Amino acid sequence: MPGVKIIFAGLDSAGKTSFLNTLEEKYSTLTKIKPTLGPDRREFTIFGFTISNWDLGGQQVYRSTYLQSDQKVRYFTNINTLFFIIDVQDTKRDDEAFDYLKAIIEALKEFNEKPAIVVCWHKCDKDIETKPETITRIQQLEARVLTVLGPFKAKTFKTSIFDKWTLLKAFSQGLISVSPKTIIIESQLKDFARKTFSSAVMLLDSNHLTLGAHTSAQELMDVCEAIVPHVSQAAEKVSQYDINLLNMVLTAKPGKYYAEMLQGKEMVVLFIPLKVGTYTFSLLSLTKNPKTLKLLLKYSTSLAANMSDIIKSFYF
Repeated sequence: MPGVKIIFAGLDSAGKTSFLNTLEEKYSTLTKIKPTLGPDRREFTIFGFTISNWDLGGQQVYRSTYLQSDQKVRYFTNINTLFFIIDVQDTKRDDEAFDYLKAIIEALKEFNEKPAIVVCWHKCDKDIETKPETITRIQQLEARVLTVLGPFKAKTFKTSIFDKWTLLKAFSQGLISVSPKTIIIESQLKDFARKTFSSAVMLLDSNHLTLGAHTSAQELMDVCEAIVPHVSQAAEKVSQYDINLLNMVLTAKPGKYYAEMLQGKEMVVLFIPLKVGTYTFSLLSLTKNPKTLKLLLKYSTSLAANMSDIIKSFYF
């Protein structure tokens, strides 16, 4: 079983541990979290991957330890994904946070490591997310992180423990970046999109982690990601009445922004629940041409069958 090493780094109180605990649905621990003393290593399995999460305590004494010449080889080698967490509500420690990130980047260069990097603008809670000062602050942080990363590229996400989906979206990106299986999954999704003129197609697991995706515009993927939790919940409720839901078709009328992007007055979303063993997956396809619904339904059966086979061969 392949292993994946994921590092969570950031200053103390940035929210690394609560981020991980929320992902693991340990909500009861949130009110009693204490600063992580040194590295907190935990392992779990997601569909064939052994995930080693290294939650590096962010207090100065521990940061110094991780970066010592005789210690950093342990922490900053064989890394698949680096998550760096920055508290957007703590405006007084930006210099300290970016100095730490820069030191980590230098260690990665020293060991010729090239992990996927995900930077989270954390504690971006709903009550402040749309405030002008928050938007401006994140824009400034985005610009600054580019200067620190140098040759490295990173995906950035606004995250909050009060919106689990933001955490799942960021974590999905970290996993997708290191999974060779994604290439095969996405080739199937791309072929389906070509045959059905779909603008976005994605495969997700029961926690709504994205396992593969293909799209002509990222904004359309955002629409799909927003829809998935709701249609999945509806499908789950229907199954409680011993009804096997084969698919669900949604017709939506986009507002001005998406109407211009879609160049149409309607969009159609096809949702297909997949049951593989005891696990549940979701296929979602969005098309900007309602007339292609017949094509979606025609090829959806073969796509579902192919995806089931791929999931079985890869993960079971």
